[in-house]
Order: sequence, then structure tokens, then C-alpha cells
Amino acid sequence: MASQRCPKCNRIDATAKVSAIVKSGTKYSTSYDTKEDASYRENGIEWSFNLDSVTTTTQTILARQLNFPDKAGVAMACGWTFFILLSLSDALFSWIRADSVRTGNSTSTADLEVIIGVLTVGTVIAMMVALFTTPIHIAGRARAHLLWEQLYYCFRDDIVYSPYDPAKTGPPSRMRQIIGY
Repeated sequence: MASQRCPKCNRIDATAKVSAIVKSGTKYSTSYDTKEDASYRENGIEWSFNLDSVTTTTQTILARQLNFPDKAGVAMACGWTFFILLSLSDALFSWIRADSVRTGNSTSTADLEVIIGVLTVGTVIAMMVALFTTPIHIAGRARAHLLWEQLYYCFRDDIVYSPYDPAKTGPPSRMRQIIGY
């Protein structure tokens, strides 16, 4: 699709789709490292080879500004991860406490009750974070992403705009307001 006219300067020679700018301004590089280790066993030397890879993402400043904004995605993922980990830890310590009560080890029971209490409070907080941020992350994401895919950027005027809705215009710093997400 050809570039759309900028609503400010009414020209097309310095405009491009936002998604194309982000794609061209984002670089992914993967580096590999091999490591050879020798382990001495009873039956001789055992060799092991490890292959490590690191993927690095770099973006231009403009690509970072125009990138589709994340809305509570990190908080949601952390909330659910901590909720699961703390729930499992809480269950494990409750099982250990029940076992110590059964065996009559009362000195460790009080310590375990404190640990279980702290884990339970942490589990409830993590659950609240997860439940609060999930609807925020999901609500409107599909609609906002469709709108983001339609946006253009004018290099001359430093504005983001929708060629289909004149109200959806502004500087890159207002990306969230432009797409309503």
C-alpha cells in the first residue's frame, strides 16, 4: 500500500507505516558459544560439549517509540508466575509441617507455621496482582493492535497518524492515547 498523506504537511515523501519503521529499526542477533569440558571418571575421561546461545534485540530510538506498547503484560506474567511458585511452596511447607506434627517434632512446627503464613500472604498478593492485571492486558489489545497496524509516521513533522481517523494524530510519545491502549 502506498504511503498516506500526512495531515499536517499534506505530503507523502517523508511518510511510512509505523509497523514498517519498527520492523526495519529492530535487529535481532544471536551469538553462540561452544565449550568443551573434560570430566575424569573411573573408566577414563568423559568429554562434554555445551552450546550456549544468546539472542540480543536492539532497536533504534524511533522504533522503540513507535513500538506497540505493552500494557500490564510483565506485571501479569510475574503475578501468575509468583502465584504458582508460592502456591507450590506453600503446599510443600504445609506437607512438611504436617509430617513434623505427626512425628512429634514441635520445635520446627512453630518455624514452619511462620514460613507458611508468609508464603500464604505472598500467594494472596501474587494472585491479586495476576487477577487485576490480566483483564487490563487483554482488554482492547486486539482492537488496539489492528489500529496500530494502520498507523503512519511523518518524519518531517514527527507525528503518528491514522489516515482513516484525523483524531488519531499526535507525536510518538502519545502512542498509547492514539491507539487507546
